[in-house]
Amino acid sequence: MSRYQPRLHPDWTSGGGSTVDYRISYQTGATAPATCAAGTTINESSVTGTNHAVTGLSANTQYSFRVCAIDNSGTPNVASGTTVSATTLQAAPPNVTGLTATANSTSQITLSWTSGGGSTVDYRIAYASGATAPADCSSGTTINESSVSGTSHAVTGLSTATQYSFRVCAINGNGSPDVSSGTTVSGTTLQAAPPDVTGLSATANSSSQITLSWTSGGGSTADYRIAYATGATAPADCASGTTISESSVAGTSHAVTGLSAVTQYSFRVCAINGNPTPNVAAGVTVSGTTLQAAPPNVTGLSATADSSSQITLSWTSGGGSTADYRIAYASGATAPADCASGTTISEAAVTGTSHAVTGLSPVTQYSFRVCAINSNSTPDVASGATASATTPVSFTHGGWTDVVALGPKTNYANLYVKTDGTTSASIADSDLKITLAWGDFGGATEDGYKIYRATSSGTQNFTSPLATIGTAATKTYTDTTVTPGTVYYYVVRPTISGTAYPTTESYSEIRVVAPPANMGLVHRWIANQEVCGLLGKTSDATNNYRCPFTGQGNVGNYYDIEHDMIVDRFEAGCNYTRTACSGGSLGAGPADCTANADHSASVTAAINSVYFYSGAAGAGGCYINTDGGTTWVQMISGSAAQRAYGISSKSQLPPLVR
Repeated sequence: MSRYQPRLHPDWTSGGGSTVDYRISYQTGATAPATCAAGTTINESSVTGTNHAVTGLSANTQYSFRVCAIDNSGTPNVASGTTVSATTLQAAPPNVTGLTATANSTSQITLSWTSGGGSTVDYRIAYASGATAPADCSSGTTINESSVSGTSHAVTGLSTATQYSFRVCAINGNGSPDVSSGTTVSGTTLQAAPPDVTGLSATANSSSQITLSWTSGGGSTADYRIAYATGATAPADCASGTTISESSVAGTSHAVTGLSAVTQYSFRVCAINGNPTPNVAAGVTVSGTTLQAAPPNVTGLSATADSSSQITLSWTSGGGSTADYRIAYASGATAPADCASGTTISEAAVTGTSHAVTGLSPVTQYSFRVCAINSNSTPDVASGATASATTPVSFTHGGWTDVVALGPKTNYANLYVKTDGTTSASIADSDLKITLAWGDFGGATEDGYKIYRATSSGTQNFTSPLATIGTAATKTYTDTTVTPGTVYYYVVRPTISGTAYPTTESYSEIRVVAPPANMGLVHRWIANQEVCGLLGKTSDATNNYRCPFTGQGNVGNYYDIEHDMIVDRFEAGCNYTRTACSGGSLGAGPADCTANADHSASVTAAINSVYFYSGAAGAGGCYINTDGGTTWVQMISGSAAQRAYGISSKSQLPPLVR
């Protein structure tokens, strides 16, 4: 019989005899028609030879046939016939549907499908590496129906991370099965598990962020997962603790944010591959501690000018993470924008909550910024608080080094007076002057001086300068505009750029009495070497043997030259206005006085005596007064031109002479 459906092909052998042709009848089922005239008939004209293909049958259906021989009679005799049964073949099966390929591992892909129904009995599979499936299920690598059970099959022994293309063909149950054209699908085996990362490090960037960095372990690594927890122990795997998925991690570093300040965190970084359900490496761990929070600003910042070169800053800590302080400052009304600008003072130089800034310029405004810093390895620096202050000018008086008051009458002879910083100077006859000399002022650096004069003590009286000296190198001034017998008060003030600045010492103001008009009187604060020795003072040869200042003579708010001066010499000329000097009454006329050169005496005399130069020897002579003009004593008569009058107290000075 033919195996092609839907037809059957009965074969037979002629019985011989009178047989000429054959008639066939058939019907479905196991029983043939009773005669060749029953059932479905095929007459002799359609039958040739001893076989005939019966077509138009139903697939997979049993049919029973009767074949009857006939002779060639006019009305043929028909044999009773011979019967046979057969079943048509199954139809070719339809293709499967819903074919999928699922990679289960690095060496296995499972195929799943839905039967197309029909005559499907089993399945055959063919596959090859790459994107194209075999052309049919007998090509490529084949898996026959005996190995395939149901509508799925795990294809094993594949290569890792390799694409495979599959064809699944349905077959029917025919003896030689019909095979469908098949349905195709592709799938790629999974990647191998990735190796762990290397070189994992944790760097604290701020009080809320730690950045993780690592090197890929290579292999099948495609992405990374991160898990972390507070404390010294990292999560056991990358699915525990707080997790960060691969979609949030780019490259081989990741900044973990939202952390708490000054807190230890432990991290696990796991490599994953590109499988649909990724393989996850065991992971590598590291720990790190977040930085301290930025410190708050200081409060209560104040700037106090202590001197012409120093301003002290004081403040209160803002607390928080404050560990130290930095300072920046600049001249002017505006502080530096931050503590890294302007002139800076590092935290190493600042102790506690105050700092004296030194080396400043006098009379200059400075603006300061004080910034708190924390103890991070690279400290956070607060924006800072600001304050301003102006340095004052603070001068310390240099002391009076020489004060000389010269009367106008020198008996027509020059006086030789050594003044500070000079050699012996000839003081011309009829000069009336007061010469002042002073030392270097302490504190700020002056560039000149202004001299003030008043006839009453008190700062309020020194309003307009008497003179201005434009260089600090000149520390002496001679006042030639004095009136005989007048008490003067002098102040010397140092200047900076033309502005005078006072000092506060009591001896910065000095009282000097101008000699009477009829005397060549010398008041001296500085004596010669002998006088210094008498006073028990060490003389300074380089400074004209002057005695060091002792601080004596402070009277109220000024220095009184009259009560603490060494009297170097009092020389009185008697050529005052009176009618007679030799024997006449007071006020009679001018005296006949003789010029004398230098009438110095012993040290004792230099301190305690006044010397008069009368005229020729005789009964006449000059009168002296030491109590302000009440009691006058006539000079002793005699032949000596020089007469000495003892002064019992310095408070009697200066004497008056007539």
